[in-house]
Amino acid sequence: MKSRKDTNTALFVASKYPFNRLGGRSIEREIKKISMMAGFQKSVFPHLMRHTYASHNLNSGMNITVLQHLMGHTTPATTQIYAQINEENVRYEYKKIS
Repeated sequence: MKSRKDTNTALFVASKYPFNRLGGRSIEREIKKISMMAGFQKSVFPHLMRHTYASHNLNSGMNITVLQHLMGHTTPATTQIYAQINEENVRYEYKKIS
């Protein structure tokens, strides 16, 4: 974004002038192309990346209220829908208090 000469503040923009903001479907296509070039066998899409981001950060010890803020959710319950907690972290937290 620092190297772009346009004034558009969108993260994903077209590669040709006037560098308009990409729509949701265009972003999905670009992510699919990148995942195929990277050799992923599983389908990759923006929402999966959002779930992965939430799960990774929560399992790495990020406070759920911080994650909630970063994801733009109004309640921690919404954030919990996105984040999957792995069993190892559940056992660790249980052992801490028992």
